Amino acid sequence: MRSKSRAADILGQIEALTHAPEVVLIICPDHLRQQRIFEMLRQKLFQDVAQPLTLDCAELNRDALLRLRDELSSQSLFSKRQLFALKNAEELDAASGKLLLDTLDGPARHSTLTVMARKLPVSGALYKGLSRKSFLVELPELKGYELKRWVAKEFKAVGVDRIEEAALEILINIGGGEVDRIYPLLEQAALFSEDSSLSVEDLKRLFVEQSEPSEFELVDALQDRNPARAELLLGQLLSSGKNPFALVALLARMFSNYLSIKILAAEGKSSDDIREQMGMTSWVFGRSHGVASRYSLAELKATLAALLRCDSKLKNRSLGTTAVLSELLDALRLPARTEGARGRP
Repeated sequence: MRSKSRAADILGQIEALTHAPEVVLIICPDHLRQQRIFEMLRQKLFQDVAQPLTLDCAELNRDALLRLRDELSSQSLFSKRQLFALKNAEELDAASGKLLLDTLDGPARHSTLTVMARKLPVSGALYKGLSRKSFLVELPELKGYELKRWVAKEFKAVGVDRIEEAALEILINIGGGEVDRIYPLLEQAALFSEDSSLSVEDLKRLFVEQSEPSEFELVDALQDRNPARAELLLGQLLSSGKNPFALVALLARMFSNYLSIKILAAEGKSSDDIREQMGMTSWVFGRSHGVASRYSLAELKATLAALLRCDSKLKNRSLGTTAVLSELLDALRLPARTEGARGRP
């Protein structure tokens, strides 16, 4: 079955599937939409598969491909149907592509192989061989009006429904017109939005220039317990001209939200009540609640105290800016603990 049309049409075709095809070919210029289609198929046909076996063709050697062939061939009709995925199929050389096609030409298997590629030459052997035997999904590149409409819809999906037209264009330009670069910026902008709106001025405060790292990347590094990356990002932020007071203010607002969520939860309020009281969209609350749960109440209070001390030291110039903020990173970093101990009050 071939599809090269609107996402809504593709969703309808996936919903109409009554059994799992042996091969699915997803051709889409960006990884984000590739993965979304893959997840749609998994939810529709493989809900009991927690973690499909996924291989990246950009890092695939012949031995790994042979192991995949053996795995595909070993699935019996009496075993649970398995799901396999190959990413970046455009990276396969001719010999590896032939080996893959030869494998798929074998006896019927009780498994599904999903092949994902940014593009494949229509006249090439791999495209011809796969498209003949697969459920084929092709999505065109998003550009111009279609890209702008897609970005606006994605913003609405995360609760930002009032966006200046110029802000959309600026965000697209910052992301170089590429979906995989635009979407992380979109997520950061949505987290920054406090009233479901986004203006040009908001974007100016968030993104000074294309190459500038984000404060949210810094927070992610802290939460991932990656102090080396956090220090690197801090240096990049400061060297790119980021105002240290603005950086501290943003971190203070974020951690203040985490603390408020923690306190309200300790009072027995439901997630819906907390979200409504704090005036957050569902998506922003979900992200914030997830982070808050990784800190204890005492730790969050300590982080806010550290932020206040940092602000005071910056104003008093008691130490250099970098030294003061490095000290702050040590205080904000998520402490190492066992998984079961996370988030205790």
